[in-house]
Amino acid sequence: MMHLEPLQQDELAFIERRYNTESKLYVRTMNVLLVIGTLAPLLVCLILMNLRGGERMPIKVVYSIYFIGFAFMMFFVGLIAFVAYRAKILAYKKDKTEATKIVEAANIIQKKYMKLNDSYHFYLNSPNKYTIEVSANDFKKWQLGDEIKIEYARHSKEYFGYF
Repeated sequence: MMHLEPLQQDELAFIERRYNTESKLYVRTMNVLLVIGTLAPLLVCLILMNLRGGERMPIKVVYSIYFIGFAFMMFFVGLIAFVAYRAKILAYKKDKTEATKIVEAANIIQKKYMKLNDSYHFYLNSPNKYTIEVSANDFKKWQLGDEIKIEYARHSKEYFGYF
């Protein structure tokens, strides 16, 4: 069972920080890809010109190779930009503007203690959150089959907590 609730101030601030961080990373990555997309066809043209030995390549052929390569690279970078924006940043933007979270009831299907990092985990029957880390007290208090409520952002699925 799921229902929507408004985000609390600290949760909204968290979403805004994640949105800003992801946006900056996105812009930085797209700038690098644009530089590579511009310089790669030029580099290919220079390599092709040097591989011909002493023969000179007509300038129209060099321009054609460069602009075809440039068009392909810009299409490729544009496709990457579109997919990356839709997959990551748009979800944070929607969460920020709608300011709602999902509160979902899930059953505990497995309990595990992780010796390696001294942590306690519940495995849930939720389609959106498979496992959560819990406190030692909650690990002892709740049993298999008990219902636990988890909170996460509606679009980005950022996990906020449990109760």
